[in-house]
Amino acid sequence: LAALGATLPLSVAVPPPEARSIADIWSALGGELKPSLDVVITVPFPVSPTYDVAPPVTEGAVVAVRGLDGEPGDSRPRMTRKRRDGDGAGADT
Repeated sequence: LAALGATLPLSVAVPPPEARSIADIWSALGGELKPSLDVVITVPFPVSPTYDVAPPVTEGAVVAVRGLDGEPGDSRPRMTRKRRDGDGAGADT
């Protein structure tokens, strides 16, 4: 918060709005009203989290097929996408 340089508005002992009847809540719970103060602090926070960006993908994924027994089959691992050369033509890698 210090890095933002923002002030934090603070309100104390402001009467609650009519829609928020604390006396009704305590009465419904069978409790007694007790003296209290409401303290409200308004704090800014980011709406969406910030994530570090992963490095760019430069290679395709490789798929290797295994038999039902879990042993490697006799096929070679294969690339699952094509990489583009500088001229825009696709080439298997």
